[in-house]
Amino acid sequence: MINSNEKSEVDERILNPKFIDTVKLMSKWKNRIELLDGFNDIFARGASLIAFNVCRNSFKSQFEKFNILLGYSR
Repeated sequence: MINSNEKSEVDERILNPKFIDTVKLMSKWKNRIELLDGFNDIFARGASLIAFNVCRNSFKSQFEKFNILLGYSR
C-alpha cells in the first residue's frame, strides 16, 4: 500500500484522467472515514467505506498500473 506521506513522481499522462479524479475523490473519502473512526455512527462510516471501495474497484487495472509504476507490486 502506498504511504500517504511519501512523495512519488508519476507521469499522470499515462493514467486515465478519470482515474486521477477518482484518486482525489478517494482521498477525500479516506479522510472522512478516518474522521468517523472516533464516532459511533456506523451508518455514515459504512457508507463512506462503500463509496471508497466502489471508487477503488471501478479502476482496479489503473491502480495496478499505478502501483507498478511506483514500485509496489504483489
